Amino acid sequence: MSRCLVVLRSQWALIVSVLGVAVVFAFCWRFVDPAPPKQITIAAGPADSPYYWWAQKYAELFAKQGIKLNIRVTNGAVDNLKLMLDADSGVDAAFIQGCTVTAALLDPDTTSLRSLAALFYEPLWLFYSPALTVNSLRDLKGKRIAIGRAGSGVNLLATELLKWNGVTAENSTLLTADGDEVGRSLSAGEYDALFLVGAPGVPAIRRLATGSGIVTHTFNDAAAYVRRYDCLNAVTLPAGVLDMARNLPAQDVTLVAPVATLIARGDLHPAIVGQFMAAATTLHHRHNVLGNTVDFPSSANAELLMHKDAARYLQSGPPFLQRFLPYHLAAFIDRTKIMLLPLLTLFIPLFRMILPTYRWSMRRNIWKWYKGIRAIERDHANRKVADSELLKRLEELEAHVKKTYVPYTFAWELYTLRVHINMVREYLRVEENSKS
Repeated sequence: MSRCLVVLRSQWALIVSVLGVAVVFAFCWRFVDPAPPKQITIAAGPADSPYYWWAQKYAELFAKQGIKLNIRVTNGAVDNLKLMLDADSGVDAAFIQGCTVTAALLDPDTTSLRSLAALFYEPLWLFYSPALTVNSLRDLKGKRIAIGRAGSGVNLLATELLKWNGVTAENSTLLTADGDEVGRSLSAGEYDALFLVGAPGVPAIRRLATGSGIVTHTFNDAAAYVRRYDCLNAVTLPAGVLDMARNLPAQDVTLVAPVATLIARGDLHPAIVGQFMAAATTLHHRHNVLGNTVDFPSSANAELLMHKDAARYLQSGPPFLQRFLPYHLAAFIDRTKIMLLPLLTLFIPLFRMILPTYRWSMRRNIWKWYKGIRAIERDHANRKVADSELLKRLEELEAHVKKTYVPYTFAWELYTLRVHINMVREYLRVEENSKS
């Protein structure tokens, strides 16, 4: 314990400096951004939907970074947007289908929701019975049409496009049933037409597009749809791409396609935004049979304002720290960067003075004993104290000096002190012997 006290006394300058830095650090900590959450929630879609499948893939990548991604089951894109607009829903991000925001008349300039990235094309498919002749959607007037379940993106988009073509619930039968279920009914002749939205690889779509007795509609008027709806794109499904052996489809099929988009709340933590963007790049930066003209993930077809951190990621890639450091360490350094300037401002003068102060404090532990030596010499010169008493005082002083601790770099000064003590001792002994 005594050795520790000696060390503490000898290192007081360094200890005061460290404490000063700690105080400044604690003060600056009040201005540091909060830590990223350890779990968040994403609104996906039905448990058998592509959105839910993609959400599971995102959750796997998030789990590798120690983040739990909870998946909320919904009816689809419309429900997802409603949950995002509800501040108390507990949903932080969502997949939505293109045109959903436009149809909801949501003002991008006033809402706090933000786009993170466009992920992939989601073509609108129209399948119908061979008994029908459908050159345009207006030819479906008076027919039995399945437009997907309520709350889904396909329901919203199909209703809008049919309305533009003069096909409404007043002059036709619009069925809000599950697409996969109605697909089987369509094959059995119970319904006339069916709308679905999704990639060609979706099982229900692939089954209908490659099955017999079902016609896949080609949108020859796709240019008109794209011109009217900014959220739509014209994409081409090449002949034979689904099944080359059977040459399916038999000819190029033109489809209109919204873009699946990942959206989030505007106040979503930047580190979480970075993880979403990293996952989107890993999962969606790939070739597909539609021959994308857009390099996904992208800011193309964004119906909402882009999140500033997502836009920066798309332009410049991941932040510098995230390229080399683990997620949690990079997030910690990034959120504490506000402290660097005041700490550097403190450290520069501190480092300039700490070495001279340290040297002075070490030497002070040695120099202070010279005061006692000079007092002994002064008492000897004044003849006020007997030499035997002065020798005793010198022995006591030397005992304290032997307990003094200094680093090896200052040992030579300590041993010089002990040499000087020995010189005074010899001088006093000579004087004492000469008197006797």
